Amino acid sequence: MASLGKIVASLLKESGLDEDEYETSSLKEQVTGFVIKQHISIRQAIEQLQQAYFFEVVENDGKLRFYSRLSGKVV
Repeated sequence: MASLGKIVASLLKESGLDEDEYETSSLKEQVTGFVIKQHISIRQAIEQLQQAYFFEVVENDGKLRFYSRLSGKVV
């Protein structure tokens, strides 16, 4: 099991972003499994996770910030 934030961070790293370009720490939900069965873009993978785990991403001060819609807080 892994946290949603770590999975999203891993995808963002794979896309070439540096850790100082995004913030995923508010995505605390635990993910029991996430499999990509076909060739899709990183964006498409994140969008699939967004649909399943109800989170949003906003750009603020040049940084992508991810937050859960369930928490009601925007980071």
